[in-house]
Amino acid sequence: ISDLVILSAILIPHAFPNAQDTPPVTVRQTNLQKRRNILKIEPHMTEKVLKSNLGKPLPLDEATIKEHIDNGPDWSSASVYVLGSIRKGADGKPRFVIRYVRHVDGDLGGELRKHIGKYKGFRFKFFRSTRNAYDRECEVFHDFNPSDNTRHPEKPKNTKFACPVPSCRAAG
Repeated sequence: ISDLVILSAILIPHAFPNAQDTPPVTVRQTNLQKRRNILKIEPHMTEKVLKSNLGKPLPLDEATIKEHIDNGPDWSSASVYVLGSIRKGADGKPRFVIRYVRHVDGDLGGELRKHIGKYKGFRFKFFRSTRNAYDRECEVFHDFNPSDNTRHPEKPKNTKFACPVPSCRAAG
Protein backbone atom coordinates (compact mmCIF):
# COMPACT_ATOMS: atom_id res chain seq x y z
CA ILE A 1 0.00 0.00 0.00
CA SER A 2 1.40 3.39 -0.92
CA ASP A 3 1.94 6.26 1.50
CA LEU A 4 -0.78 8.12 -0.39
CA VAL A 5 -3.40 5.47 0.27
CA ILE A 6 -2.49 5.26 3.95
CA LEU A 7 -2.41 9.05 4.30
CA SER A 8 -5.76 9.39 2.52
CA ALA A 9 -7.40 6.73 4.67
CA ILE A 10 -6.23 8.42 7.86
CA LEU A 11 -6.54 12.11 7.04
CA ILE A 12 -9.36 12.58 4.55
CA PRO A 13 -12.19 11.25 6.75
CA HIS A 14 -11.16 13.54 9.62
CA ALA A 15 -10.57 16.60 7.49
CA PHE A 16 -13.71 16.15 5.39
CA PRO A 17 -16.46 14.48 7.43
CA ASN A 18 -19.02 15.00 4.68
CA ALA A 19 -18.40 12.85 1.61
CA GLN A 20 -19.28 15.70 -0.77
CA ASP A 21 -16.43 17.76 0.77
CA THR A 22 -13.81 15.11 0.02
CA PRO A 23 -11.35 16.36 -2.58
CA PRO A 24 -10.33 14.05 -5.39
CA VAL A 25 -7.16 12.15 -4.54
CA THR A 26 -4.91 10.81 -7.25
CA VAL A 27 -2.03 8.37 -7.11
CA ARG A 28 0.22 11.09 -8.52
CA GLN A 29 -0.33 13.40 -5.59
CA THR A 30 2.98 14.91 -4.49
CA ASN A 31 4.41 14.92 -0.97
CA LEU A 32 3.70 18.65 -0.71
CA GLN A 33 0.06 18.09 -1.66
CA LYS A 34 -0.24 15.34 0.95
CA ARG A 35 1.17 17.68 3.58
CA ARG A 36 -1.31 20.39 2.57
CA ASN A 37 -4.07 17.93 3.49
CA ILE A 38 -2.49 17.67 6.95
CA LEU A 39 -2.66 21.48 7.23
CA LYS A 40 -6.45 21.25 7.20
CA ILE A 41 -6.24 19.16 10.37
CA GLU A 42 -3.41 21.01 12.10
CA PRO A 43 -3.67 24.64 10.93
CA HIS A 44 -1.24 25.90 13.60
CA MET A 45 1.66 24.23 11.79
CA THR A 46 3.24 26.07 8.91
CA GLU A 47 3.64 24.54 5.48
CA LYS A 48 7.42 24.85 5.66
CA VAL A 49 7.62 23.01 8.97
CA LEU A 50 5.56 20.17 7.56
CA LYS A 51 7.56 20.13 4.36
CA SER A 52 10.88 19.84 6.20
CA ASN A 53 9.60 16.68 7.93
CA LEU A 54 12.72 16.41 10.10
CA GLY A 55 11.31 15.67 13.52
CA LYS A 56 10.99 17.85 16.58
CA PRO A 57 13.66 20.37 17.61
CA LEU A 58 16.13 19.01 20.14
CA PRO A 59 18.93 20.69 22.11
CA LEU A 60 22.35 20.07 20.58
CA ASP A 61 24.28 18.45 23.40
CA GLU A 62 25.99 15.14 24.17
CA ALA A 63 23.15 13.70 26.25
CA THR A 64 20.54 14.39 23.56
CA ILE A 65 22.72 12.90 20.81
CA LYS A 66 23.25 9.75 22.88
CA GLU A 67 19.54 9.40 23.66
CA HIS A 68 18.01 10.20 20.27
CA ILE A 69 20.75 9.21 17.82
CA ASP A 70 23.15 6.68 19.31
CA ASN A 71 20.52 4.83 21.38
CA GLY A 72 17.42 5.85 19.41
CA PRO A 73 14.81 3.36 18.23
CA ASP A 74 15.43 4.08 14.54
CA TRP A 75 18.73 4.03 12.75
CA SER A 76 19.92 4.12 9.20
CA SER A 77 23.16 5.04 7.53
CA ALA A 78 21.49 7.83 5.51
CA SER A 79 20.16 10.88 7.33
CA VAL A 80 19.51 14.60 7.06
CA TYR A 81 19.98 17.08 9.86
CA VAL A 82 19.44 20.78 10.31
CA LEU A 83 21.16 22.97 12.86
CA GLY A 84 19.89 26.24 14.20
CA SER A 85 18.53 28.24 17.06
CA ILE A 86 15.31 28.19 19.00
CA ARG A 87 13.47 31.48 19.46
CA LYS A 88 10.11 32.46 20.86
CA GLY A 89 7.42 33.00 18.23
CA ALA A 90 4.79 35.75 18.25
CA ASP A 91 2.41 33.32 19.96
CA GLY A 92 4.95 32.64 22.72
CA LYS A 93 5.72 29.11 21.51
CA PRO A 94 9.29 28.09 20.64
CA ARG A 95 10.27 28.22 16.96
CA PHE A 96 13.24 26.52 15.34
CA VAL A 97 15.26 28.66 12.91
CA ILE A 98 17.21 26.57 10.37
CA ARG A 99 20.74 27.88 9.80
CA TYR A 100 22.45 24.81 8.29
CA VAL A 101 21.37 21.62 6.49
CA ARG A 102 23.38 18.56 5.55
CA HIS A 103 22.90 14.89 4.73
CA VAL A 104 25.13 12.20 6.18
CA ASP A 105 25.92 8.74 4.91
CA GLY A 106 27.25 7.20 8.08
CA ASP A 107 27.72 8.40 11.65
CA LEU A 108 25.11 11.09 12.32
CA GLY A 109 26.05 11.32 15.99
CA GLY A 110 29.68 12.00 15.10
CA GLU A 111 28.69 14.74 12.65
CA LEU A 112 26.41 16.41 15.19
CA ARG A 113 29.09 16.34 17.89
CA LYS A 114 31.31 18.51 15.65
CA HIS A 115 28.74 21.32 16.04
CA ILE A 116 28.12 21.25 19.82
CA GLY A 117 28.59 24.78 21.13
CA LYS A 118 28.12 26.39 17.71
CA TYR A 119 24.36 25.83 17.47
CA LYS A 120 21.63 25.56 20.10
CA GLY A 121 19.49 22.87 18.51
CA PHE A 122 18.98 20.34 15.74
CA ARG A 123 16.33 18.34 13.95
CA PHE A 124 16.94 15.14 11.99
CA LYS A 125 15.47 12.23 10.11
CA PHE A 126 16.85 8.85 9.08
CA PHE A 127 16.22 7.69 5.54
CA ARG A 128 16.37 4.25 4.00
CA SER A 129 18.40 5.43 1.01
CA THR A 130 21.13 7.91 0.21
CA ARG A 131 19.00 9.19 -2.68
CA ASN A 132 16.08 10.08 -0.42
CA ALA A 133 18.38 11.78 2.08
CA TYR A 134 20.07 13.85 -0.65
CA ASP A 135 16.71 14.83 -2.14
CA ARG A 136 15.43 16.03 1.26
CA GLU A 137 18.67 17.94 1.90
CA CYS A 138 18.22 19.80 -1.41
CA GLU A 139 14.54 20.50 -0.74
CA VAL A 140 15.30 21.95 2.71
CA PHE A 141 18.18 23.97 1.25
CA HIS A 142 15.89 25.55 -1.37
CA ASP A 143 12.90 26.02 0.97
CA PHE A 144 14.76 27.58 3.88
CA ASN A 145 17.94 29.03 2.33
CA PRO A 146 19.97 28.36 5.51
CA SER A 147 22.32 31.24 6.28
CA ASP A 148 25.29 29.01 7.14
CA ASN A 149 25.17 26.93 3.94
CA THR A 150 27.50 28.80 1.58
CA ARG A 151 26.67 26.69 -1.48
CA HIS A 152 24.28 24.10 -2.84
CA PRO A 153 24.53 20.62 -1.26
CA GLU A 154 27.05 18.36 -2.95
CA LYS A 155 25.83 15.13 -4.47
CA PRO A 156 26.93 12.01 -2.62
CA LYS A 157 30.20 10.42 -3.76
CA ASN A 158 30.02 7.92 -6.60
CA THR A 159 26.49 8.93 -7.63
CA LYS A 160 24.97 10.73 -10.59
CA PHE A 161 22.20 12.29 -8.51
CA ALA A 162 20.84 15.67 -9.51
CA CYS A 163 18.98 18.15 -7.35
CA PRO A 164 15.25 17.26 -7.40
CA VAL A 165 14.13 20.91 -7.34
CA PRO A 166 13.17 21.71 -10.97
CA SER A 167 14.08 25.41 -10.75
CA CYS A 168 17.58 24.65 -9.46
CA ARG A 169 20.56 25.26 -11.72
CA ALA A 170 22.21 22.19 -10.17
CA ALA A 171 19.25 20.01 -11.20
CA GLY A 172 20.66 19.21 -14.63
